[in-house]
Amino acid sequence: MKNCAQRFRRLLCLALCLTTVFITAMPSTAIVAQPDLQAAASAAQTVQLPTTQSVVQEPQEQNAAQKAVEVQLKPWAAAPGIGHYEDGRELSVLGTSGDYYQVDCYGMTGYIHKDLVRVDETGRVFAQHVEGDGHTKEFDTMSLSEVILLRSDIYNVAMKQRGIRYLLGGCSRKGFDCCGLLNYIFHSCGKYIPWSVESQLAGGMIIPKESLQCGDMVFFHRTNHPTYYVTHVGVYLGDGKFLHASNSGVVVASLEEGYFAQRFLCARRYLLADAVDAVAPTQAANAKELSFLPDWLLKREIWND
Repeated sequence: MKNCAQRFRRLLCLALCLTTVFITAMPSTAIVAQPDLQAAASAAQTVQLPTTQSVVQEPQEQNAAQKAVEVQLKPWAAAPGIGHYEDGRELSVLGTSGDYYQVDCYGMTGYIHKDLVRVDETGRVFAQHVEGDGHTKEFDTMSLSEVILLRSDIYNVAMKQRGIRYLLGGCSRKGFDCCGLLNYIFHSCGKYIPWSVESQLAGGMIIPKESLQCGDMVFFHRTNHPTYYVTHVGVYLGDGKFLHASNSGVVVASLEEGYFAQRFLCARRYLLADAVDAVAPTQAANAKELSFLPDWLLKREIWND
């Protein structure tokens, strides 16, 4: 009996100890868990779902595209293009050939289909963009300030290529040919242009020589060449000077005298502003920098591409 009583007391003590431990542990667990629940509740209050105002952005103002009409080399549908006139531009008509008007293109003669012109009551003829026609185009335009900055960038990149050797088909600083040089310069400034000299001529806006600005393209031809109507291209820098890939490398040359003055064909523009495109300050800066160039960079060079 004595042993039974001792065992009963031991079991009772053990039960009391376990009860005490369990009761003591309960508040501790609740206290430990409470901060986590409070932190979660606090985090839930800080996280806000996006509202309509935070998701919807204000519409960005887009520059209007410049609509234009293609001028073709010959009076038939499959003839290659030689440039574009802006929609609404009055044309200098030289004559007609079938369904085409023959028009002056400042150094070249081209043709526009009668469906792409408008004739007013006085007989004046204007280029007319027709939506969906394969011989029309919409040019991307920029703000005037963007055009000025881009012209400046093109000038700076172009001048850094002086002295690089000529390489037929070259389009990197390992070597350039004429159209590869222009692709490298324009692409380096974020402006993408066609690859070949013919497509560069066809893809641009027709401008007179007197309107040349830094960044415009100047084209040349060999009068005795049996096949090609355009054979060379350079980028205009300002002050009557342009940069091109000659047979002795990339150099600056003059449009106003000597070899290139005789073989100048026409000019095209790819940098179009959605306002009056005037960059006299940029041209003045270019002219000032060109005045410090050594004579050997301005010498006349005969190209061979």
